[in-house]
Amino acid sequence: MSCPFLRQECVAEDCTQVPIKAPPGPNEGDFLNRKGFHSVNVQMVCDSMFHITNVEATWPGSVGDSKIFRESHLCTLFERGADDGILFGDRGYAFRQAVLHGTIPWTTNPLQCNFH
Repeated sequence: MSCPFLRQECVAEDCTQVPIKAPPGPNEGDFLNRKGFHSVNVQMVCDSMFHITNVEATWPGSVGDSKIFRESHLCTLFERGADDGILFGDRGYAFRQAVLHGTIPWTTNPLQCNFH
């Protein structure tokens, strides 16, 4: 499904911290996120029909959302022009040609519904 006012496919992306037990070994600290618990930072992308179209679930909790996207196959596709859609992301993602920053109205208060 496309965005009628943009005539392009619209997808949304975000990451979430999935809690895990502290892994043994020298990389244990990599999985400690900024909120103070051990996790894997998982990026998910869905299309305008809310179908999951991409998952990146290999990054330790200390890695930021922007880096996960920057290193993803999806980012490569957008940067090469293989996908001409619009990717909506929050301010956790660095500005890139493929990413449109905004606020999703149903998750914020009315004052935040305008684009940043």
